[in-house]
Amino acid sequence: MTDPIDALDEWLRRDIVRINTELEEGYFAERVDVLSGRPHLETLRLALLQQGGALMERLACMPALPEDARARYRLLGLIGHYLAACQRHEARLSDTKGGRQAAWRLSQRIGISRRRPPLCLRAISTSDHISRRIASVTWTIAGRTPATSRPSTRST
Repeated sequence: MTDPIDALDEWLRRDIVRINTELEEGYFAERVDVLSGRPHLETLRLALLQQGGALMERLACMPALPEDARARYRLLGLIGHYLAACQRHEARLSDTKGGRQAAWRLSQRIGISRRRPPLCLRAISTSDHISRRIASVTWTIAGRTPATSRPSTRST
């Protein structure tokens, strides 16, 4: 049995590319953003919902999330790709088709599973600390204190 995350990744790289291309070609031929009421395009939207929904349900049933933070971000990105494709092509997600609830539950599990701030927040915190330190040194060199911005009475 294939890993559900790898199955979603493979589906996004193959089937969704084909579905997306056919839908985009239909829009381009008519020179519109989205077409409704065309049986061929509606069949593609339905395939997007059915196939993606089944994968979302399978992912939501996973007993454990990946331990590695990068693997969790990868999974969150894959879910986002699927949801973005549904939004782009106006494939209406619902609780009964498309896996909306499964995608939501899984995204929440990923968010709750974080044990420490995401890497980007740690980087911002570190760069903010470095910026304050540089500002402090700059103020000191200029003979001023950051709090008052008046010349320091300190002798050099």
